[in-house]
Formats: sequence, structure tokens, C-alpha cells
Amino acid sequence: VPGLAFDKSGYRLGRGKAYYDRLLPRLVNAYKLGVGFSFQLLEEVPCEPHDELLDEVLIGSPEIL
Repeated sequence: VPGLAFDKSGYRLGRGKAYYDRLLPRLVNAYKLGVGFSFQLLEEVPCEPHDELLDEVLIGSPEIL
């Protein structure tokens, strides 16, 4: 799942349209993985009651090898 920012609790900051917040609850057996770069990992992102928690966040380096 893409995002603008993530935190270590598994919350993500999206673009405010709640697309993934509506989609993810329908995917009951899906493993919810956020994907981003190290600069997108924050201590805490603002969250609301409807925000979906991710199972894990995979953080990579922005460098191209």
C-alpha cells in the first residue's frame, strides 16, 4: 500500500481521499503491507478512527543501485 508517510505503529498518511481505508477492510485475508522510503517513516502520523492499520511497513533506500 503506498502512502505519503508511515509510522512504526503501522499507520499511513494518504492523500485524504480514504481510498485504501475503504478498500482494505474488504480484503479480510490480505496481508496489508505499506511500502515507502526511509524519509517517509515518521514517529507518528495523524490518524482518525476510520484509518486502517497496516500489518507491516517495508522501508527501503531511495538510492538506485
